[in-house]
Amino acid sequence: MVDFFKVIDNVWCIRRPSYLTCSYVVSTDEGYVFIDASMDSKGRDIAFALEKLKAPSSSVRGVILTHWHNDHSGGADYIQKICTRPVY
Repeated sequence: MVDFFKVIDNVWCIRRPSYLTCSYVVSTDEGYVFIDASMDSKGRDIAFALEKLKAPSSSVRGVILTHWHNDHSGGADYIQKICTRPVY
């Protein structure tokens, strides 16, 4: 189960309550930037967030990983390959 909710006007949280982990989506004038990539290695959390935002994968500008633990970096491959965007 994944929760998705607005934090402030241009920031949303992707939260996995069972694991107590959060990633964030920031809306910019040029598209969306993810802060961490959630923990699902198949990118389902990222796809879920984009679906909730009604945004195509092409609207993703990239992801900034705070650290490489799986609960923060699992979806990075999805962003890099499916969204064809950089991982920092």
